[in-house]
Amino acid sequence: MPSSAVYPATRSTSTPSWYRVPAGCTSRWRARSHQIRSKWDVAVATGEVYVRPPIDAPVDIQLRFVRQRLIALETRIGKERQEADQRIARVQEAGQLTDARVQAAIAAVDAKVREVATGNVRMQLGGLLLVGIGSVISTLPAVFGWH
Repeated sequence: MPSSAVYPATRSTSTPSWYRVPAGCTSRWRARSHQIRSKWDVAVATGEVYVRPPIDAPVDIQLRFVRQRLIALETRIGKERQEADQRIARVQEAGQLTDARVQAAIAAVDAKVREVATGNVRMQLGGLLLVGIGSVISTLPAVFGWH
């Protein structure tokens, strides 16, 4: 690519020459960046590069730039909102899965508690039956006089 090539800052082919960014982002670009910054206001944020026209540019050019930036910002806000909605949906899904697991664990614990409680009652009833039978057997000799 020749060193005099330029990249248009917008998609328009009729962009004024002062509204273009020099090509060749190499060491030459870095070495001359102080000169470029003095001529153009180049902003880089989140991968987007845009060149603001000079203060003395015609109003219609400045308005076009403002409109383009507003459209770009609106698009970016839409993407960010969509990503945030997706993250919220993932968090809600994870919360629902966790809630389902917790409810299943609670149900399992409740079943164990019922099992232990009813098993204990059965054992106590069996023990009470044995005590009753033992009491009856221990009174038989006294009743029948089997000394």
